[in-house]
Amino acid sequence: MKTTIKMFMVIMFLTSLLVTVSFASPLYIYSDNTWKSYSNTKTDITDWETLNFDDSGWRDAYAPYPNSINGPGDWIPDTPSSYIWDWSKDGVPNGANGPNEAWFRKDFYLNWDPTYIQEATITINADDRFDLYINGTNLLTNQTGVSYGPYGIDIMDYLLEGNNVIAVHAWDGYDQGPENRVYEWLLVEGKITPVPEPATIILLGFGLLGAGIHGRRKFRK
Repeated sequence: MKTTIKMFMVIMFLTSLLVTVSFASPLYIYSDNTWKSYSNTKTDITDWETLNFDDSGWRDAYAPYPNSINGPGDWIPDTPSSYIWDWSKDGVPNGANGPNEAWFRKDFYLNWDPTYIQEATITINADDRFDLYINGTNLLTNQTGVSYGPYGIDIMDYLLEGNNVIAVHAWDGYDQGPENRVYEWLLVEGKITPVPEPATIILLGFGLLGAGIHGRRKFRK
């Protein structure tokens, strides 16, 4: 009897550990000063959107980037994300005196096999235009302007186990050419949600079965 109880306790303990790992919290990605930013002419950089690009020479994005007209919550309700932009000057920006064109990168790490991701989405908007890349693949180009955002996109098929990068080219202006339209900012919120692995579900079933057998034997006695 004591042996059975000990085995039952071991099974339940291991099961609880596996469930804790499998039901990991979602990974959230917010635009903030942990992003890297750059501004200059586009010919100065190549392959900037790819995973292995060295952005060590880039600045930390300025966040929260000021705006006197609206805020991040007007586009994405209750978001912790901040407006960000590139800022290389001394002093504090006013939201309208930054570069017309800027590039951004955000590295993040996935502990899970992408096969076991339930949901992976990015919500993004910029004043005025942007190109969005995940691990070097262009997933979204917005030429319609800030008023039509925010824009949501599924990124699940483009994620890798381990290192990943979100890259954004944003500009304040119309069409493909930067033209100063007063305000400039980028806003991003991402969520990646894992699901339990099949093996873990099976082990959880064994744990529950063990609990049932133990309870039944105890009831009979």
